[in-house]
Amino acid sequence: FVGIYYRFDTMMISWMKGEKEVGLYNAPYNIIMGLSIVSSSFLQSVFPNISRFFKDSIPKLIKGFKRSLIFMGISGLTIATVGTIFAKQIIYLIYSSAYSESVVTFKILIWSLFFIFLSSTTGVTLNAMDKQKWSLISTTSMAVINIVLNYFLIKSLGINGAAITNVITYLYGFILMGTVCLITINKKRGNYESQPH
Repeated sequence: FVGIYYRFDTMMISWMKGEKEVGLYNAPYNIIMGLSIVSSSFLQSVFPNISRFFKDSIPKLIKGFKRSLIFMGISGLTIATVGTIFAKQIIYLIYSSAYSESVVTFKILIWSLFFIFLSSTTGVTLNAMDKQKWSLISTTSMAVINIVLNYFLIKSLGINGAAITNVITYLYGFILMGTVCLITINKKRGNYESQPH
């Protein structure tokens, strides 16, 4: 769902600030889009196991979910930290000093990747546990939050406002989907523990 919010961002930046700002925003966002492939590749390999564990083994489900979340969290945190420290060098290396105004935007936007990694993990887990309805609710509500925050923050902060909106949007998605995951897993574990073994 990364591309969905990107389209909202660029349309609203174009409408409110102009095409030059869209270009300055696209530069760091394209890097984020590329890095998000890391989470997609990993989670595609994890999905079948989580789906099977949900049906066959609650202890393995809990272990698999925790390991995936920790791995994605550490990966996202590492990338975000390195990206923040070397933001200027990264932007200048990939694009040139003409995109100096994109450096601060990249420093903010890179932290959305941390929450993209986490929210993607919880989203895949929801689908594996047959909770597609909650994935849809999360995606829809994230879109609403993204549009509303973009309207106010782009107006006042420009492309940095759009970057902040992205961080908040994915943080919200992680909290919502993570909460549903925990409730579902705990309910399933309660049913599992109440059965004779």
